[in-house]
Amino acid sequence: MLHFKETSRYYSMYEPNLRKDLQSVLPNYEKSEKYYKSGTNIYVRLKPNQGEALERASKLPDFDIDNCQRAQAGLYELVNELLPK
Repeated sequence: MLHFKETSRYYSMYEPNLRKDLQSVLPNYEKSEKYYKSGTNIYVRLKPNQGEALERASKLPDFDIDNCQRAQAGLYELVNELLPK
């Protein structure tokens, strides 16, 4: 979702809310091997928004064991380390 919009919404499960929200920005999206092999190159579609996604993710709070039902993102830290400087 962060590739397409700024959000701090917490999704506890893929169905039904995350799926619905993803399909609002990626029509016909399915969390399946079939979708990824269908010729719809998800990586090509997400790449132009990578910078925005990293910036949006960095604004989310760190994990808090006392408040674990809160949106968070940590993968951006790894991606930032791996990207050329």
